[in-house]
Amino acid sequence: MDKHCVVVTGSTRGLGFALADAFLAAGCAVVVSGRTETAVGECIETLRSTHPNASVAGFAADVSRIEDVECLFATATAAFGRVDLWINNAGLGRHPAPLAELTATEIADVVAANLTGTMNGCVVALAGMRKQQTPGQIFNTEGFGSNGMKRNGMAVYGATKQAIRYFTRSMINEVAGGPICVGTIIPGIVVSDMLADQYRAASPRRRELYSAFADLPETIAADLVPRLLENQEHGAVISWLSPADMIGRMLRSKYKKRGLLAALDIPSEDSERVGSGAPGSTRS
Repeated sequence: MDKHCVVVTGSTRGLGFALADAFLAAGCAVVVSGRTETAVGECIETLRSTHPNASVAGFAADVSRIEDVECLFATATAAFGRVDLWINNAGLGRHPAPLAELTATEIADVVAANLTGTMNGCVVALAGMRKQQTPGQIFNTEGFGSNGMKRNGMAVYGATKQAIRYFTRSMINEVAGGPICVGTIIPGIVVSDMLADQYRAASPRRRELYSAFADLPETIAADLVPRLLENQEHGAVISWLSPADMIGRMLRSKYKKRGLLAALDIPSEDSERVGSGAPGSTRS
């Protein structure tokens, strides 16, 4: 196989799907995953409708179960011979709520999907890439909370993302000097069901910030994918918006007034919820 083989966990919707689509457009072989066979099948069908000659495979995996992640890696190698790039993107975000209102199950689900899932992906990808004896890259996806920022209702989600940053930096140190590069993806504020929930409850000032900085998954993926494919740096941080970009957006009125969120039917305070995902949670 002469195509770059990429595995994206949590790729049946949202940013994961947009990344898979952009990798296919770049000529890669892609392996997608989601929690159900139905979601994976529909994802593959959609991708093939856009890319008729696509080299795409998939496997239904719960990333909190290492056995499922091992099967995902095996699916990729069976279909395409090896894995060149593994992206830990799968995660779970719930409607922002005070910690005291969350059940033990809800807390455990977020930790399992976001943190345990990322760790499982790294363990499996690292072992698999070493066994296939070819250079490879592993990237973990950060999110709100990675930089220590705090917001009411985001304690558990933010804690998992900050833990992912520590875990990734530790892993970078551990595998330095070898053939496998480890890095971080910082996608910024992605338009999603979870963002819709946050936008609905936000103050006018925070809504202005969301409008300035939020971007569609496909917009972000189109920028990230070429940089991921070109990367050869161990410890690389592939970020959608630089600090200079963010300052520029705040100074330009077109970003404050572009209406991106409103155009996607994200509700205002006095409207009923309108969204494409299940109420209360976003899982990829």
